[in-house]
Amino acid sequence: MFRLFHIVLLAATVVLGIVGVSRLSYNVEILDLLPNTMGGVEGTRILKDTYEKAHQLVLTIDAPNADVAAAATESLEAALQAKSEVVRRVLSKPSWESDPNQIGALGAYAWLNAPPEKFNAMAAGLEPAQLRPALEKRLAELASSIDAETLGLGAYDPLALMDAAKSGVDPALMRGGATNEFSSADGFFRVLYVDPVSTPETYRDTNNWLQRVRQEITEPWQKAHPEFAEAKLAFTGSPAFRAEISMGMETDMNQSIGGITIIVGFLFWLLHRTLKPLLLLMLSLLSAMLLTLGIAGLLYGSLNVMSMGFAAILMGMIEDFGVIGLHDWLERPKSTFWETHRRVFPGIFWSALTSALVFGSLAFSVMPGIAQLGILTGVGILVGAGVMLYGFLPLAMKFSKGSHDKPRDLTQAPRPTGWRAHLPALSASALFLFCLSVFAWKGMPGVYREANVLHPTHCAAMDGMMRLQDKMQPPELLGEWLPLLAHGTTEAELQSRLTAARTELERAQLAGEIASFYLPESLAPNQAYQTQNFPALAKLSALKDQVLQTADEVGFTEEGTALAKQIFTNWEAWAKQSPTLPQWPDQALLDGSLGKILHLKSGNMNASGFLRMNPGGKPAEAPLVKHLETLPGIYPGGWAYLKESLKPLLNVEIRRVCIPAVSILLVLLVFVFRNVREILLVLASVAFSGMILLAFMSAFGIEWNFVNIGAVPLSLGLGLDFNIHMIYSLRRLNTTAEASANGIGRALAYCGLSTGLGFGALAMSGNRGLITFGQCAMIGVLATLFTAAFLLPWAWMKWRPQATKG
Repeated sequence: MFRLFHIVLLAATVVLGIVGVSRLSYNVEILDLLPNTMGGVEGTRILKDTYEKAHQLVLTIDAPNADVAAAATESLEAALQAKSEVVRRVLSKPSWESDPNQIGALGAYAWLNAPPEKFNAMAAGLEPAQLRPALEKRLAELASSIDAETLGLGAYDPLALMDAAKSGVDPALMRGGATNEFSSADGFFRVLYVDPVSTPETYRDTNNWLQRVRQEITEPWQKAHPEFAEAKLAFTGSPAFRAEISMGMETDMNQSIGGITIIVGFLFWLLHRTLKPLLLLMLSLLSAMLLTLGIAGLLYGSLNVMSMGFAAILMGMIEDFGVIGLHDWLERPKSTFWETHRRVFPGIFWSALTSALVFGSLAFSVMPGIAQLGILTGVGILVGAGVMLYGFLPLAMKFSKGSHDKPRDLTQAPRPTGWRAHLPALSASALFLFCLSVFAWKGMPGVYREANVLHPTHCAAMDGMMRLQDKMQPPELLGEWLPLLAHGTTEAELQSRLTAARTELERAQLAGEIASFYLPESLAPNQAYQTQNFPALAKLSALKDQVLQTADEVGFTEEGTALAKQIFTNWEAWAKQSPTLPQWPDQALLDGSLGKILHLKSGNMNASGFLRMNPGGKPAEAPLVKHLETLPGIYPGGWAYLKESLKPLLNVEIRRVCIPAVSILLVLLVFVFRNVREILLVLASVAFSGMILLAFMSAFGIEWNFVNIGAVPLSLGLGLDFNIHMIYSLRRLNTTAEASANGIGRALAYCGLSTGLGFGALAMSGNRGLITFGQCAMIGVLATLFTAAFLLPWAWMKWRPQATKG
């Protein structure tokens, strides 16, 4: 039977290991760690996916003055463009500066899309009878005006043909919200956008491309230009995040699995001092891990930065089942496998089931990463229990036969006398007083509600992004500007959603709930307007030569009429082509100057605006923003909004994770023990462990957050796990507390230390949330180990029926 089982186990390990693991990738998107139902998540995701280039590297230059920043930017841009085998395109200024024709294309489109009454008024103004007087009036205004903006716009747009493009946009509002994406206001900080020659397919490809950019371009450039030594260069953007976090996850995974494997092996050697079972244990752990990773690959396809911690947890837990079984057989080496199985199966079954269900309770978490971690660990525990009980144990018994024919006296220990007899009570009292002292001194652990708990501890890309946001937007405006995105699958649907949003925003502005807002209704394609305006384009384009000649006669230069010429040329081309309406702006505009406002791809249409809160206003607390979230196709978003929405998440996690976990444990206690005395002992043991955890958190300044709150049900579950093994041993052996502590207690010590250190391995990861999660879980596990292996046997013997005492 076991030969067949081992063959099937090996085959399943190989198949799932190859098929599942080959599909497994690392998901480094921070937004995927947040619940989709949380305010701002969907809007921020759409904004990021549509308006940020997924493979565009952002290079920032932070210089001591504007001249150095400008010179360094120009020099670095030239170095990047010279490496055409590495870099396809470099952007260092707005697209309309590199391609002035885009301004004319925008003006032409804006009139085609304008309300017909405005379009007809503009067309009438170009008729010969009205054109000359209007141009002469404009020339006189320019001659007498001292306003720089009037002089600048009037000289290059004497016919006011850009008015439609500015229609519906408050210039003061746009100056505040639409920041220059290439330079800070003072010019000290500059940004370059760099596209790769080909799109990287994997995070390793992305990392390799970034290494080429560094090694072949930026590092040689820095060495060749010592005059720019004070200019600080930083990499950020999606490629930098993807490469840095993914490679960090890979390193964390390898280190945590490797580290806990060494720890598990070393502790096993200390306990059993035998080589063959140790090698079998390592192979069994590897098999269980590959099976679970394979299942993860088949179920999810990717592990995010939070759930990848399940590997270290699993490695520290599943060896318990094999060690407990081997320990029992070593006490009775003449037993057959099924005799040993009959003794240990109840404890292992209930232990695996309770642990899996407690980890499974994390599936109720609103955090997708925590939910994924819980499900994978729960599945891995059940898989590991089967591998250890039916794979490891029979082989370990077979290879150990002959070396342990004489029963090992693991359950006998001399009854302590004197102060040693009271050591458990003294230890419990000392710990209790320590906890009370800590609570009196520092109080209960604090609560941390900020979003950066999801960030890596050391992430150059994140530091660069924070610096960019700080430099490119005035500090006094941070948090006041809330991006607002409208989404539709047809132009009519997009327009209707913009109209619905405008209705709500106008009401809110009149009521003083917000300071101002902007929606790009005049730029989003309007089929009804375009259908009415399009027939007039042929007539307008026919006036081109006459209009330009009149402007020249009045006194405007060729440079002053260049914009009008571009607009007429676009109208002329459309009139000849007769495009299908509604017409979208040219692709060059969508890729360039309109790229932050309009987006069209595969039937998905997006238009981006924003609203400005009153000074001190918080979007997450504004009823208007919550109402906008309910409008179909309207999505408030942005990182500032997300940070505020995260703050109440801890309370939600407590209700969704801790309460179900405690409920599951209480139900399982009844099923497992069915004895009021033992249930109360376990509850007291778990409660005391929880008190120790809280005290150590306070003592070391560890705060609760919406990630490490998951350590509570895990510690509770493992506390029940250890208590189950100890009480089943006490029942089975019916011996002294000292003997049980010396027997099963040694095995639990190994299991608890390896599990606790498995959690502790997470504290060496590169993610802030996982670090605090690992710290809390490690403290909780070691506390439950102490109470279950040392205090529980003493309490069990003190509180048992008089007839059985002796």
